[in-house]
Amino acid sequence: MPRRYPAEVRRQVIELARSGTKIAQLAATFGMSDATIYSWLKQERIDRGEIAGLSTEGALDLAAAKRRIKQLETEPAVSRKVNEVLLEGDLPPKRLSIGTSRPGSLDARQLGQRMAGLASSAATKVALWCPNRSMS
Repeated sequence: MPRRYPAEVRRQVIELARSGTKIAQLAATFGMSDATIYSWLKQERIDRGEIAGLSTEGALDLAAAKRRIKQLETEPAVSRKVNEVLLEGDLPPKRLSIGTSRPGSLDARQLGQRMAGLASSAATKVALWCPNRSMS
């Protein structure tokens, strides 16, 4: 996994490189590879609009959009699972009558437990896809 450097170190290295300090000297001083510094310089030129490419802000927006798409893709699956649970308990998915005593039907406690399990599983999936999102 690539090593992460603080933003301040990155800014300092870019500034020194742009002022004329040799890349090899910066790499040795800061304990990083030449390739890391070259990629930072290239990304900085993209962010300033000097060359074509995906800006840092654009990359962050793209990652957020991908996380949202994953979340939206899971919602129908959770809905299908809820319908399965309701049908398994011989309950119609639109009209929920908890107090029935039909054979094989779920009582309120059983239904609550199943629904809580589904919500917990969905929340876990969302938390895995959106680690920065608070699940309160």
